[in-house]
Amino acid sequence: MTLTLQYTTMVTMLMCGAGLGFFLDFYRIMARECWLIRKTRHLLDVLYWLVATFIILLILYKSNGMQVRPITFVAILIGMIIYYGTLSSIFIPIMHKSIRMVNSVVQFLIATSIFLYKLVLQLIYSIWQRFRSKE
Repeated sequence: MTLTLQYTTMVTMLMCGAGLGFFLDFYRIMARECWLIRKTRHLLDVLYWLVATFIILLILYKSNGMQVRPITFVAILIGMIIYYGTLSSIFIPIMHKSIRMVNSVVQFLIATSIFLYKLVLQLIYSIWQRFRSKE
């Protein structure tokens, strides 16, 4: 393994560690906010780590031909520590606000759909009553 390849692998695994930290934060926030995720939490925990492992191994395969060394795990851990030490406190409030905003939009769309559905039903019913009364 050349020095350039070692440097590339180290930087890639640092970024993978930071990405793992970000998606773990996102997953934990979604688990608190969504009732469906709370019901299937154990299954989704296993699924998260399986997908994360697959993605890291895929990236490792693309970057250095799947040469797994102890330093790759150290780099992933350091990347997660860097993320949690610096960026986590920035991204968590942004994620909370984004989730609240999406919730508000979805609730508005559902309320609007229900209103329009009831309006169309009333319109159809009134037209049906007029045709029925003429017979």
